[in-house]
Amino acid sequence: VTSNSGSTWNSINNGLPSNSRVKSFCVNGSTLFAAIPAYYIYPSKGVYISNNNGSSWVQSNNGLTNLQVNCVAAFGGTVFAGTSTGLFISTNNGVNWFPSNTGLISNSDISVIHYNSPVLFITTSTGMYMSTNNGANWTIALNSPGARCYENDGADIYAGTGIGAYKSSNYGTSWTQLNLGVGAPDIVSMLQTNNFLLAIDNGNGPIISYTGGGNWTTALDGFLSNVGGVALAANSSDIFYSSYYQNYSSYRDINGVWKRGIGTFQSINELQISNSIKIYPNPTNNYLKILVDEETIESVSVIDLLGKESIYNLNANIIDITGLVSGSYALKIILKGKTNPYYAKFIKAN
Repeated sequence: VTSNSGSTWNSINNGLPSNSRVKSFCVNGSTLFAAIPAYYIYPSKGVYISNNNGSSWVQSNNGLTNLQVNCVAAFGGTVFAGTSTGLFISTNNGVNWFPSNTGLISNSDISVIHYNSPVLFITTSTGMYMSTNNGANWTIALNSPGARCYENDGADIYAGTGIGAYKSSNYGTSWTQLNLGVGAPDIVSMLQTNNFLLAIDNGNGPIISYTGGGNWTTALDGFLSNVGGVALAANSSDIFYSSYYQNYSSYRDINGVWKRGIGTFQSINELQISNSIKIYPNPTNNYLKILVDEETIESVSVIDLLGKESIYNLNANIIDITGLVSGSYALKIILKGKTNPYYAKFIKAN
């Protein structure tokens, strides 16, 4: 657990079985739930709960006929547990569990549970199912195999699968496959913020869309190439990326949690372009001149499509951009005595 945005972490394993792996975690009111399935030679342990913010844990499996719990989730006071043979529900904070599989194929292996009011979604080994009555009944929503993650943006729902990502704009009634712009996409986690949609492509790392899934680009700033991931999370200021890197040539894994400020993600299309600042030539492949008195300029920086900002030195109102790769950029100019920056778009040619 961390209380300082990931700067330091403390273990909270009192009461949890040794050598166990917590695969899923959720919160219902003041109660924490942890799912512990089988892991290598260690048997499945079902669900553990904590009522003291993780200081201690106790097993809570009354009614669970299968302890291979892959995922837990809580919505509206109800807690859901997805197992390798079906779904279980608790309405009393884990004291008792009851099966809820009407409409599902027998012994459905449930790996993900997601809620976008008023619809509940689950992923099974045979496809994605939806329920509009809190799990009492289920109907097929998408036949695509292996929906590993979901994310909401109002009525828009995104589903990441082993063959790409899908979007529904009508609470799951119909779905459209998204063009992610990467080969053989394998989406394992997605995160929606106010300004963009971020996803983990298991083969290519993080990818980002500023257009509701319409267009995508890589978001590898600060990452190793081909760094896979397992989860995304965010607070009000930062995004957290749980990653792993498998280097088979050296037989080693590089794992960890990455952090990046939400404010560093910004599409240049969101910037307010100023008509009072002129630049030329545009497009250009080497130098860019700013048509304003040099003594009035405080600083100049360039912003790329991923929102990464780099400071540039100014020489006689000219900046050297020969080191940039070809593409679209924004020039950010701060004038002396002014608080708000000015922006101008330009294209770096080959």
